[in-house]
Amino acid sequence: KPTTAYFLERFHAVMFGFVKTQVLLGMVTGLFMMLVYTVFDVPYAIFLGAFFAISEILPVVGTWIGFTPGIVVLLFINPLKLLAVMGICYIYQSIKDNLVAPKIVGDIMGLHPVMVILSLLICAKIAGLVGVLFAIPLASMVNVLITYLQEGIRPIEKTG
Repeated sequence: KPTTAYFLERFHAVMFGFVKTQVLLGMVTGLFMMLVYTVFDVPYAIFLGAFFAISEILPVVGTWIGFTPGIVVLLFINPLKLLAVMGICYIYQSIKDNLVAPKIVGDIMGLHPVMVILSLLICAKIAGLVGVLFAIPLASMVNVLITYLQEGIRPIEKTG
């Protein structure tokens, strides 16, 4: 198989998987936050949850971007509710980011969950926030390269 076509096909699959993963996690998080805002009787709960869902597409920083309007609204309405919502959001994000997301990302991207976490940590150390944004697609492409090399190194079996 032609090498360029192989890598372009895999790169497309990796990027599509990455976007699909981020959209899925964003939708779940947005719905969860919409529910939390509704339970705490926060005005504009639907808008705030939808904004959270859209911003969550950005890895790591999306959470903070998405939560900012909710913080502003709750700060003016009821600071005690703000603390409660922040606590719930923190617990949810901790579970999602450390347990659920690595498993989902790993399944869709073809990476072991430990590799997902390691790639995030290594890329964060090397390139900071930019490294975190590109860690998962980069790790997936390295995985594609390793798989390609392994397939190319296998000896050809003789028939007959």
